[in-house]
Amino acid sequence: MADEPSFTSFHNIVAGKPRGSEKTSYTVDPATLENLWEIPVATEQDVHDAVTAAKDAFKSWKKTPFDERLRLLKAWGDACRPYLKQFGEVIMKENGKPRAFGEFEANHSFNEAFNYFLTLKFPEEDHTVNDRDYHVRYTPLGVVVAICAWNFPLGQPVMKALPALLAGNTCIVKTSPFTPYSGMKVVELAQKILPPGVLQVLSGDDRLGPWLTHHPWVNKISFTGSTASGRKVAEAAAKGLKRVTLELGGNDPAIVFPDVDVEKIAPDLCFGSFWNTGQVCTAVKRIYIHKDIYTQLLDAMARAVNKWKVGAGTEAGAMVGPMQNEMQYKKVRGLFEEAKQKGYAAKFGGDVKDTKGFFLEPTIIDNPPPDSTLVTEEQFGPIVPAIPWSSEEEVIESANNTAMGLGASVWTKDLDRARRVAEQLEVGSVYINSYEKVSFRVPFGGHKDSGIGVECGPNALVPFCNMQVLHYNFKTA
Repeated sequence: MADEPSFTSFHNIVAGKPRGSEKTSYTVDPATLENLWEIPVATEQDVHDAVTAAKDAFKSWKKTPFDERLRLLKAWGDACRPYLKQFGEVIMKENGKPRAFGEFEANHSFNEAFNYFLTLKFPEEDHTVNDRDYHVRYTPLGVVVAICAWNFPLGQPVMKALPALLAGNTCIVKTSPFTPYSGMKVVELAQKILPPGVLQVLSGDDRLGPWLTHHPWVNKISFTGSTASGRKVAEAAAKGLKRVTLELGGNDPAIVFPDVDVEKIAPDLCFGSFWNTGQVCTAVKRIYIHKDIYTQLLDAMARAVNKWKVGAGTEAGAMVGPMQNEMQYKKVRGLFEEAKQKGYAAKFGGDVKDTKGFFLEPTIIDNPPPDSTLVTEEQFGPIVPAIPWSSEEEVIESANNTAMGLGASVWTKDLDRARRVAEQLEVGSVYINSYEKVSFRVPFGGHKDSGIGVECGPNALVPFCNMQVLHYNFKTA
């Protein structure tokens, strides 16, 4: 590799070295539909070589003193920070985010993520019970596979790899085939710092995930993606009793009470619904608004969204970019078409314009039937239903009437009421008077079909470990 990394050339990394392939692929810029950079397509042999290298590297990495692992990981972050702008540009092109949001993801990854995760320690504990003392300690699992989604192509690899490596595991990052570039580059930049095989990256086609999840030497899978894909990962992992963390889909409700400041919260509800073009697992997916302020709040939201610019990330002031890929664009476009065919009224938006790129405009559908696809399924795009309510008991029941349970928000000036309602919602995270703001510093996980396990927060190392208990000082009667 050259001294200065190229942000137009991308490789898989196996055993510390770049690796190409006979078969190659590329993705497209979702704003322009222009081809992006060529990437290798990993083979089954590449997978076996990477897992073998990770397994071999684990033998010494797990014995590397914690403070030395910490030093090396800090050096990795230091090596990435000079390239914040280049990473932001790559994210904008591969993901479709407006430039400011691509730069934010890069900055958040290399500053907030590194600065927080590298402060963590193992939560070791000493206890005394009636007949003994015991000490709880944590040991690394082995080879971790981090399977990343396409909506945050840099943040997710960093969020998964850092705690896995700090805990003493080795890690293979599998990038999304839709957004492979920034994840491949961040792993490349680690190679001059970390020992070979400690951190690797593979990009490939639909066969890559199953090859990794079925490999007998993989010990842990950290997966972010759809619930349907998560089930397949869990099934594969179960055959080898691999540990799993699954962060899956959400159908996240916002419940708005009549005592809110309508003009104040309207822009926040819009941002919570439509940022990253609605392609966020914790985005607001259903807006339940008390009937007394229903029309008033929707009008205020329309005024807020009308100030936003929909366009390519390169356009000054762009707030909403394109859908990331054609598959998701067609799925969400189908929701627009279904709404029109069934006569659902759009409070704002609702039109699909024939433009170059996968663009859809932010849309609120006014009170569709509770059994409509828009209400019952995760949209993962810029179209959201608004539903009036009058009974607190009934709106809680409606909010919980989904197989998913990732996040929710409650909007009211009465904090006692907010907490009472929040504690009845069947979700992993409830945000009071805010759209859902995921933080590396706060535990994050889902209930029901939204996942298994927890990521982030002060115990972020623990999901990448086995617990070991040492028993001593036994007392005799």
